Formats: sequence, structure tokens, C-alpha cells
Amino acid sequence: MTRNRERIEALFRNGTADERAAVVHSCPPHPFREAAATLSQSDDVLHRVMAMGILTTAYCYGRACELGADIALAGHTLGAEVLGSGRHDLQPETLSLLAVGAVNALRQLGRKDEALGVCDRLVRYHEELDAADLNVHSLRMARAELLLELGRIREAEAAREAALTAPPP
Repeated sequence: MTRNRERIEALFRNGTADERAAVVHSCPPHPFREAAATLSQSDDVLHRVMAMGILTTAYCYGRACELGADIALAGHTLGAEVLGSGRHDLQPETLSLLAVGAVNALRQLGRKDEALGVCDRLVRYHEELDAADLNVHSLRMARAELLLELGRIREAEAAREAALTAPPP
């Protein structure tokens, strides 16, 4: 875990509303930033996870991938805690979108081994959480693509075949 990810996770878990908003406002300009800042100030951790989801969409797809990966993985950890606490108002698909964003950002950064490790861990987590989640297929395919990019051809072929033949959600 990076130091920045630890800091983001700690602030979104226990920081003040002003501290969380300051983190969001320190992110690069983006049309979604103000909406995320508003949600980040909530006393409800679910709203803060949703703010992190907005930031994941903003920064995991080419704009600021290092920051996006840290936010997505910190948000995934907090979201998993929300679900683990017995709350049912966070959809598994919301959480899996954080996972997809994180894997995408790590791939764009060229950190393919790290992305594969994250992908392996999160595919298992999300299959157990809700195998019908449509984003699980995206994670499975990302895993196959990562294996291919790493030159692990046979494993990539097997992972692709498994992803394509998995029961539909």
C-alpha cells in the first residue's frame, strides 16, 4: 500500500469533513470534483465511498492514474468495510467499479504485476460477494489481458476461456 493510499484511506475513514474536502480539492481539476467534495463531507461513510467512486471515474482512466489507483483502492477498502458491517445500502456493483478502476489505472501506469495481484485478489472477493455482478466479468477479462501483457500466454488463454465460459450473471 502506498503512503498516499494510506493517507487517503485514513482521512476518508476518520478525517474531518474539511480535511476530506481539502483532499478532494487538491485533486486535478475535473467537472466531477465538486460533486465528490460535497459527498466527501458527509458524516456517512457510504457517501464518502461514493465520493471516492466519483473520483475513481475521474482519475483512473488516463487523467491522473497514480492518484486514481490510490483513491480507488482506498475506496474499495472502505466500501468492503461498509458491506462487512452488515449495511445493505451499498451495491456490490458500486464497489466492483472501484476495483475495475484501480486495475485499469495500474495497467496504464505500467504496473502490470501489481495490477495482476490486485485483480486476482478482487476477482475472488467479488465472486464471493456477488457472482452475478456484471463487473466481475470485466475483472476476469482484465486478468486474462494482464497475463497476456506479461507474456504468460497459456495462463492468459485459460483465464480468457474461463471468463468467457463463466455462467452469465
